[in-house]
Amino acid sequence: MLLVVCARVVDHRVAGPLKQQRGGGGAEPIGGWTRFALAYAGAGTASLWLGVHIDPQRALWVAVTTLVVMQSDARLSYVRIVHRIAGTVVGVIAAFALTSVLQSPWLVAAAALVLAPVIPHHLQHRYWLHTALIAVVILLAYHLATSDPRILRGLLTERLEDVLLGAGLALIGTLLAFPRSHPDDD
Repeated sequence: MLLVVCARVVDHRVAGPLKQQRGGGGAEPIGGWTRFALAYAGAGTASLWLGVHIDPQRALWVAVTTLVVMQSDARLSYVRIVHRIAGTVVGVIAAFALTSVLQSPWLVAAAALVLAPVIPHHLQHRYWLHTALIAVVILLAYHLATSDPRILRGLLTERLEDVLLGAGLALIGTLLAFPRSHPDDD
């Protein structure tokens, strides 16, 4: 508890106060809520189906990525897709670097405990960093759970594959939910 409090105080001093998260709902999506809901449900279902057929243990990563990045605003969806991919790449590289340098399980655990409390701060304004920190903490936890470095290297690759697949399906869903109008339509 003391570690979390200290980490939040340091994060507050470095990055400022934790902002209240925006609620969903905003303006009606272009094309209407029904079109968005059908595209969202279709993309979510496709991501879960594909994830289960690739590897049931990885299905959650694919589906969560799709459902988290696809928003009721096309621009925000595109930004989140790019940030999710970039953040995951940064997080995987950071996790690989940390697990290569930190040989002691105590140091790996300490790194995870220091990083975990700062994750919520970056959700709204630095989604890529939020995603990177989540990837690092989860991969550090996997590193602690296994003593075989080959398993962790495989997880690093799988995490990237799952995010790319989920983001790709979210991109398809976003394109279906928000088709571009042609200049002739005006």
